[in-house]
Amino acid sequence: MGLLKEEFEKMLEEANKGNLEAQTNLGDYYYNGEGPVKNYEEAVKWYTLAANENYAPALKKLGNCYYNGEGVTQNYEEALNKWMKAAEQNYVPAFNNIGLYYEYSDEKNYTEAIKWYKLAAEKNYAFSCNHLGDCYYYGKGVDRNYPEAVKWYKLAANQGNDDAQQKLGFCYYRGYGVNKDYKEAVKWYKLAADQGNKYAQNHLGVCYANGEGAIQDYTEATRLFQLSAKQNNANAQYHLGYTFYAGNGVDKNYTEALMWYKKAAEQGNASAQVGLGNCYFYGNGVNQDYAEAVKWYKKAADQGDAVAQYTLGKCYYYGNGVDEDYSKVLKWYKLAANQGYVDAQAGLGDCYFYGYGVAKDYKEATKWYKKAALQGNTKAKSILGFCYFNGYGVKRNYNEAVRLYKEAVEDDDGVALNNLGFCYEYGNGVEKDYEKAIKLYKEAIREGYEYAYCNLGNCYKYGKGVKQDYTEAFKCFDYLAKQDDAIGQYELALLYYFGYGVKQDYKEAFRLLKLSADKDYEEAQYFLGNCYYDGKGVNQNYEEAVKWYKLAADNDSCEAQNNLGTCYCFGYGVKQDYKEAIKWYKLACENENYLAYSNLGCCYLNGNGVEENKEEAVKWFKLAAKEGIEEAQCVLGLCYFFGDGVAKDYKKAVKWFKLASSKECPEAQCNLGICYKYGYGVNKDEKEANKWIDLAKNQGYDYTKSRLTTCNQNQE
Repeated sequence: MGLLKEEFEKMLEEANKGNLEAQTNLGDYYYNGEGPVKNYEEAVKWYTLAANENYAPALKKLGNCYYNGEGVTQNYEEALNKWMKAAEQNYVPAFNNIGLYYEYSDEKNYTEAIKWYKLAAEKNYAFSCNHLGDCYYYGKGVDRNYPEAVKWYKLAANQGNDDAQQKLGFCYYRGYGVNKDYKEAVKWYKLAADQGNKYAQNHLGVCYANGEGAIQDYTEATRLFQLSAKQNNANAQYHLGYTFYAGNGVDKNYTEALMWYKKAAEQGNASAQVGLGNCYFYGNGVNQDYAEAVKWYKKAADQGDAVAQYTLGKCYYYGNGVDEDYSKVLKWYKLAANQGYVDAQAGLGDCYFYGYGVAKDYKEATKWYKKAALQGNTKAKSILGFCYFNGYGVKRNYNEAVRLYKEAVEDDDGVALNNLGFCYEYGNGVEKDYEKAIKLYKEAIREGYEYAYCNLGNCYKYGKGVKQDYTEAFKCFDYLAKQDDAIGQYELALLYYFGYGVKQDYKEAFRLLKLSADKDYEEAQYFLGNCYYDGKGVNQNYEEAVKWYKLAADNDSCEAQNNLGTCYCFGYGVKQDYKEAIKWYKLACENENYLAYSNLGCCYLNGNGVEENKEEAVKWFKLAAKEGIEEAQCVLGLCYFFGDGVAKDYKKAVKWFKLASSKECPEAQCNLGICYKYGYGVNKDEKEANKWIDLAKNQGYDYTKSRLTTCNQNQE
């Protein structure tokens, strides 16, 4: 409210008489626009009259005019000169301004600023107490010291300084320099908010929205956000946008949310830019526009907003509004993950695990999964459990896998339910319990993890925890197959191939295997190769068999690697190449394929693709024989019989012939019969000899082909 006419005329009369206070007040009248309009030139005129008489309040205000270029040409040096003259008279407000000058001038001098703030603060000048608090809070010219900042904020706040009150509230809210205390924070926010402090209004709104230090009250929160937002506070505009977007205490209104997000986003508020991006991404309050969404995510991400960085990474992953680009997925996930954003840490783990935008690196993957898991990310716990189960990037540890699966199961994670069921099915890290496994598989299915149908189907197929039931197994696999799932198609194909629970049908098996193999499922590729190799469900075609074995082998199928080695060894579908055969047998051996142990042993025994080395051959035969491979057991028996690569030992020869014979290996049966016939390693026993030789003949084995037959013919 302006001065009354008579009040103005009286003040003017006193000013013209040389009253310094009146001259200064008249300057304020023009400076603050208490008359018809603001008039800085007229204000400067009256301030100058009083300042020329060395009147400290006028000197300080005239200095302000020079500093801001109001009514005079801007001149920082002249501003400082006026303030210094006022300070010489011990005028405390001038101390504060000199401090501000040194703090914010181009050539900052925090030490000098603090000196002047302290001079004023020691005289309890609220503004300087507040500024001195800032110096300690931000570490300007002094080491950062939150308790010292709180001390000075309190001195200013207790004098009613609204800026200090809202800052003190924030210290209590965050626990900076004091114990965290939401109620105390609310107290100080309220004092500042009641004075119209827009920052306090926003902070207090957050407290009401979250029920921190006050009873949750969305209506009051909205009122406070609106007060602050109307003062153009970007944070409040963002919160108001979110209030309308989420419908917190108001009717959900995407159009209103969009408006407030935009206002804040255009001021550079990163959270609002993410919110605005979400509106465009999902088409809320505006037409869906991925490119526009990406534009706003990018603005926020460039400011270092972790949510935006992660969201932008997802856009590059799925190709939403940008071209799919895994290298950029990696870049943005990494930036967000390094800020501790848990979803980005899990996502970055995926990049290293699956090789998105970077070479596969299980060790690096588990590093990030661990970080996310420690923050409670369910997906990270589940996949980290998988890493421990399989020894990916960490030492295999079934107990740790089970622990992580159990934690993830508490959040009803379908993948973890399935994987924990698998642990119970096979007794990995827990006592084997088929019934518990089945229960977990069913829970996983209820949680939407459909792959559990596969494991449940196998329980029915093999009668684990339930009565063997191929029909139920068929239902599980058929459901998955109809979802175009590669594993479901493969498992269903096996039922048709072997005629389990359904009429044997090689053609249908072949059809399903082809569907699965075309999805790059290595087990199906391997089995499809077998179909071509054996001519089951399709015309026999070794070249096509090799093609599918190669695809599966490149996908680390050790069975396919072994079979591909055999194709090269014998020239099936490819030109015979012993060295290439050795290469694939060795890869299969590295992947613990026991048949490959035996086949590699044969190569060393016969010098195919490698220099003949019977000792090395025996080493591989022993590895295969101990795993129950009857062909290796039979050949190992021959090695002991003839002393190839080992000392001749008929008893050990008989031992291995017996093991292979029990698995109906015809050559071993024939050899065992010959041992009984001639008393090699056992007492002669014509009846036992004839028994084993007849068993071999009944399988179509030609007695005359046995090396032992030739040996005894020579002896006879």
